[in-house]
Amino acid sequence: MYPHPLSNNAINFDISFGRLIFPRAYTGYKQTNMNVMVEFLGQSLLGNGKQFMDVAALVQFIFNNHKRVDIRV
Repeated sequence: MYPHPLSNNAINFDISFGRLIFPRAYTGYKQTNMNVMVEFLGQSLLGNGKQFMDVAALVQFIFNNHKRVDIRV
């Protein structure tokens, strides 16, 4: 994610918060879902204690309850 030459050991994390926009009511698993999300991506380097954080907004579509497309803004 965030390569850094001073450390070979790191802890990566990804935390996402989202909200279902479409459909308003479920009638079956074949429906397409549209979600808006905020994602926090980070890394803590264990060798030198440096930390990195990135924030991304995205729109997510889920098709047939198992195929996912994320569009990052």
